[in-house]
Amino acid sequence: MALAADILGDRWTLLILREAYYGVCRYDDMREDLKAGGSTPTDGLNMLVARGVLEKQP
Repeated sequence: MALAADILGDRWTLLILREAYYGVCRYDDMREDLKAGGSTPTDGLNMLVARGVLEKQP
């Protein structure tokens, strides 16, 4: 439970997961849908990839 709360504790993380669930696969599309600037989506995606929740694909 603590690990899930640690991963999902950030608002942006839940939004990134929602976008991935709806089929948004490209970083630029996700950033546009979320209307997020800066490194927020990048940091969230990198954390999810590092923890094995999402994976990068070419």
